[in-house]
Amino acid sequence: MRQTVVGKSGLSVAVAAFLAMAAAAFLVVPGSGFAEAPGTCLPPPSEWPLPPWLSWLANLGTLLLSAAGLAVLNRRFSFVAGTDTLLPAAFLVLAASCPCDVQRLSAGSVLAVANVAALSLLFGCSESRNNTQKLFTAASLFSLGSAFQTAFLTFIPAYISAAVTVKAMRAREAFAFLLGLAAPYATLFGLGLADPRAFRIGWFSPVFTAQIPAGDFSMTLGVAFTALWTVLAGCSNAFRLLKANGETRRFNSVISIVGIAAIAGCCLDFSGFTSYLPTLFMVSATQLANAFALYPGKASGALPFAMLVAYIALFISSSGIL
Repeated sequence: MRQTVVGKSGLSVAVAAFLAMAAAAFLVVPGSGFAEAPGTCLPPPSEWPLPPWLSWLANLGTLLLSAAGLAVLNRRFSFVAGTDTLLPAAFLVLAASCPCDVQRLSAGSVLAVANVAALSLLFGCSESRNNTQKLFTAASLFSLGSAFQTAFLTFIPAYISAAVTVKAMRAREAFAFLLGLAAPYATLFGLGLADPRAFRIGWFSPVFTAQIPAGDFSMTLGVAFTALWTVLAGCSNAFRLLKANGETRRFNSVISIVGIAAIAGCCLDFSGFTSYLPTLFMVSATQLANAFALYPGKASGALPFAMLVAYIALFISSSGIL
C-alpha cells in the first residue's frame, strides 16, 4: 500500500491556496509584460470579448477542470502509482503561483485542458487496435487551438512522437492524424469563420534574443527553477520506472515528451512563454507525484508543505503585493 502524502485535507488546502492566489491576482495584481501571441488566423482567448469577471471565472474553471482531469486520468491509467491527491494539488498550486496565468482566460489554461484530453485519447490507444478516430481527434484539438494561439503548434510534433511511443502510429493512423490537422482549417475557411488571407505564423522569439519585462523577473526565475527540478525529477523517475511494466513506462514517456515540448516552447517563444506554463506545471506535478510514489519509504508531507509555502512566496514576489 502506498503512503498517503497529501490526502483529501492537503488537496483542500491546495484548492484554497489556488483560489486565494487567483483572487489576489485578479483584484490587485497588474498585468504581465508577457503578452499572448495571436493565433494563425483568430484572436487569442485573452482578447475574446468577455467581461473581466467572466473571463477570470472561465479561467478558474479550465484550470480546475485540468486538475480534475489529471486525477481521473491517473485513476484510469495509473501512470502514477497509488491514489494520493498530490498530483492535482501540486498542479493547482504551481499554476496559481504565476499571477498572469490566473488573471483572465488565457491560452495556457485552454492548452492544459487540450493536453489532458489528448493524453486521455493517446493512453486509450492501448485498448484498441484501430486508433484512427482517437488520433484524428487529438490532431484536430491542436490544429483548432493553433488558430487561436500558435503555442498549440509546438505540441503537434510532440504528439506524433508520443503516438509512436505508445505504438499507435501506423499508416492509417498517420493519415487520420494529417486529416485531423487539416479539418479545422477547412471548416473555419469553408464556413467563412476565418479569412485565409489573415493566416500567419510569426511566433519565434528565442529566449537568448528576448528581454524579460520589468516586474516579471521573479516569475521567470521561478519558472526556470521549476523546469530544472522537473527535468531532474523526470530523469530520476525514469530509472525507477525501468522496473515498471511496459505500459506504465510508455505513459510516463509520453508525459515527459509533453514536458519537453512545453520547455522548448518557453525557450523558442519566450515573449509569450506564459502560454506554456500550465502544461509545464501539469508535467511538473506528475514528476513530483511520481517521485513520492516511487520512493514510498521516504514519503513525507513536509516537502509538499514546504513547496506550498515556497510557491506562495513566489506568487507574492511575482505579484509585487509586498
